[in-house]
Amino acid sequence: MFKAKSHYHHLEKKPEIKWWALNLREVLDRLSSTEKGLPQDEVEKRQKKYGLNVLPKKEEIKPVDILWSQVKSSLVVVLLIAALVSLILGDLINAGVILLAVIINIMVGFWQEFKTSRALEALQKVVVNFAKVLRDGEEKLIKTQELVPGDIVLLSAGDKVPADLRLFKINDLRVNEAVLTGESEPREKDSKVLAAETVLAERINMAFMGTIVSQGNAQGIVVEIGKNTTLGKIAQLVAGVKEEKTPLQKKLDKFAVFLTRAILAIAGFVFVLGLIFGHSFREMFVTSVAIAVAAIPEGLAVTVTVVLAIGMQRILKQNALVKRLLEAEILGSTNVICVDKTGTITEGNMQVVKIVTEDMNIDLKTGLPELTPEAAEEQLFLLRIGVLCNNAYIAQKEEKLKIDYLVGNLTERALLLAGYHMGLDKDSLEKQTPRLDEIPFDSRYKFMMTLHQFDEAHNIIYLKGAPEKVLLFSNFIYSHHIKRHLELNAYRREKFIKIYEDMSKQGLRVLALAYKKIPKDIKAITNDPEAKEPRAHQTMSDLYTNFVLVGLVGMKDPIRENVKETTLITKKAGINTVMITGDNRFTARVIAKEIGLEIKDGSILEGEELEKISETNLKEKVKDIKVYARTTPEQKLKIVPLGKTKALWLL
Repeated sequence: MFKAKSHYHHLEKKPEIKWWALNLREVLDRLSSTEKGLPQDEVEKRQKKYGLNVLPKKEEIKPVDILWSQVKSSLVVVLLIAALVSLILGDLINAGVILLAVIINIMVGFWQEFKTSRALEALQKVVVNFAKVLRDGEEKLIKTQELVPGDIVLLSAGDKVPADLRLFKINDLRVNEAVLTGESEPREKDSKVLAAETVLAERINMAFMGTIVSQGNAQGIVVEIGKNTTLGKIAQLVAGVKEEKTPLQKKLDKFAVFLTRAILAIAGFVFVLGLIFGHSFREMFVTSVAIAVAAIPEGLAVTVTVVLAIGMQRILKQNALVKRLLEAEILGSTNVICVDKTGTITEGNMQVVKIVTEDMNIDLKTGLPELTPEAAEEQLFLLRIGVLCNNAYIAQKEEKLKIDYLVGNLTERALLLAGYHMGLDKDSLEKQTPRLDEIPFDSRYKFMMTLHQFDEAHNIIYLKGAPEKVLLFSNFIYSHHIKRHLELNAYRREKFIKIYEDMSKQGLRVLALAYKKIPKDIKAITNDPEAKEPRAHQTMSDLYTNFVLVGLVGMKDPIRENVKETTLITKKAGINTVMITGDNRFTARVIAKEIGLEIKDGSILEGEELEKISETNLKEKVKDIKVYARTTPEQKLKIVPLGKTKALWLL
C-alpha cells in the first residue's frame, strides 16, 4: 500500500527546489514517488491539492467587457454628453444624429474585437495534448492537464514535454528547447547531477514544459506543473506586463481634452459677449450650448473606428490576428522592432548549405547549382553516406517533400532532405545496402557509424561526425576526379582543418563524412575493446583507423524568405531592428549581418553582461545595441522597457 512520506510537504514550502542538483533517489524521496509511478488514489489526492497542469492565463474576455471598452473612449464620452445636452434642449434631430454616430462607432469596434477574441479562444481549444505515464507500474495515456508532481512520464521522439521533468533512463534523447533558449539545435540530455548554479540552457538532466523531443526516448519524473514550471513563470511575467494605451489612444485623449476646453472657451466667450450686447440669459445659454454641440465632430470617432477596422481586416488577410482594434494602430507608430531569431528571422530548421570535397567546394544557399556529371556524382557519393548513416525518416511522403514531413534530429533531417533533393531515396538505398549494425551518436564520441552490406567480398562502414574526430580516424581522402583515394597527408589534413574553421566562423554546423570497406564476415561493430568474437566485431583500435574521408557538409538554420528585404524596408521607414536570441555571440553576429543589421564593436550584448550592468549604464547603451545574445526569456521581457521608444515584439 502506498504511504506518503513525512517530507512530502517540502514540495509546497520550497517551490524553488533546484531539481537538477539532486540525484534520482533524492528527487523521488522529495516527491514521495517511485520509478513505477503513483497509485491512482494518490493521484486523485494530488490533483485536488495542486490543481490542473495548465499555464496561467488571463480571464476570458466577456462581451460586456468588450462593449464597455468601446463606450469609455474619450471621444465617445464627449459625444454622449453632447447628445444628452441636445436632448435636454429639445434638439431631437441633433441628439439623434450624435447617438447614431456613437452606436455605429461602438458596434463596428465591438464586432471586430468580439470576432477576434472568439477566434483566439477557438484556437486554444483546438489543441488537446496527451502524455504517456506510468501509474501503478502500468503505461497509460492521459491528458497533460491531469499530470501531478511525482508522475513518471515516458518521452519519445515527436512528443511535446508536458511538464517540467527531472530525467532518468535516457536513451539518446535530444530536446528542442528553442522556445526557452532560442537555440535551434536540439539539446542532448544526460541524467547526471549538475551544480546548483547551472544556468537554464545547460540543465541537461531536465526537460521543460512546452519543449519538443526531437530524438530518442527517456523517462522523467514530474517536478513542477502549471504556473510553477519554467514556461509557467514566463507566462506569469508576460501576464504581469501592464497594457499601456496606444499612441492613438493617448492622442485622442489629449484631443478630447483640448476639444472640450476649446469648445467651452468659445461657447463661454459667445455667452458673455451676447450678455454684453443686451441679449437675454436664456437666449445666450441656448445659443452657446448649440454652438458647443455643433462644434463637436461626431463623425471623427466613426472614421477612426472604421479605419482601424479596415487595418484589422488587412492584417487578418496576412494570416495574423489582432486582439484589440486599437492595437492595429501600433504597427503605424512603432520605431523599434525587437525580433526573436529562431523561428522568426530563421525557419527553425537546419539545411545543408555547403559541401566541400577534395575536388569541389559547392555553395547551396541559392539552390542546387549546375554541376558537371563528375561533380554531381561526387556530391551524390557524399550525400549517400549522409542518408544511410542516419536515423531520420520520412513520416509523410509528398510530391514536394518538406522538412516538416521528416522525423529525427534537425541535423539528420537536413542530410536526408538534401539527399532526397538529389534523388537519393533512403528506403531504396537501404534495400540495396541493408544496415547490419550501428554505433549511435554519443556526445562523448561525437560521431555515428553504421555497418552495411556492400558487395560479394566486402561490407562497408559509413561514418559521420565532428570533423576533428573523423579526420583523426581517416588515413585517406577520396578523389572522384581520379576515381581513387589518396593519402591524407599533412598538407591535405591542414587544408580541411582550415576549411572547417572557416565554415564554423560563418555560423555553420559542420559534419565530416567518411567510409571504409571491411571483410564480408564482419557483420557487427562495437566500441567495446573486450569483444569476445574479434572476427564478428571490430574492436575500438581496429575500428577507428583507415577511413577514407569523403568531405564536409555545412548546415545552418536558414533565414526566412524576404527577411533581409523587410529589414531594409523598416530601416527606410525609420524603424530600428534589434535581434534578441539565445544563441552565442558569433552565431548571432553572422545572422545579424546576413539580414542587413550594421554590427560594430559594442553592438552586441550577452545575457551574462546584461545581468551585471547597471540600469543607468544600460539605458545609455541601449540605443547602440543591435543584438542581444545568450539571453533568457526573462531578460527578453526586461529589454524593451529600457528604451523610451515605442517597441514591437515579433516572436
